Amino acid sequence: MSSKKKSSSLPLSLYDSKVAYLPLPDCKHGWLYEIMSRNLTLGVFRKDRKGFVGIREKLGHVYLFVEYHWDTGEPFGTVKPLRRVERCPIKELDEFFRTEDGKLKDNEKLFDWLKRKQHGAIQQDNKKATAIMLPKRKMKPRMTRLLLRTSARINTP
Repeated sequence: MSSKKKSSSLPLSLYDSKVAYLPLPDCKHGWLYEIMSRNLTLGVFRKDRKGFVGIREKLGHVYLFVEYHWDTGEPFGTVKPLRRVERCPIKELDEFFRTEDGKLKDNEKLFDWLKRKQHGAIQQDNKKATAIMLPKRKMKPRMTRLLLRTSARINTP
């Protein structure tokens, strides 16, 4: 990695030069990465496009989208991969396909797999957040119930 992360509770900006990330030559085709980018949090690396395919939400629409590695330079390099997660079992990494009749068809297999991974990551983050929120000292039962109810409401995806 290129540098150490800042020790702060606030997330670092994509444009902060102190953000440690994996350089382009270290990224492996077909692997899922946790990424910092403008629109994605997880993405599968495509070597041919030097980018990551992930799920983007814009104006109520949810679809597969490619963002390019930071090392490709301006103006398109908007992804800093933070860590490799696992190999993607889906071999076709295109966002969509052209059918025989010329229509475009979404890559539903990749979309569904990424959606499951995103949901799992959200649940993992919620568990960490709940552990951080709950106090370590012994509290009155009423206060403990209130904290648990509040954290459950906050952490519901």
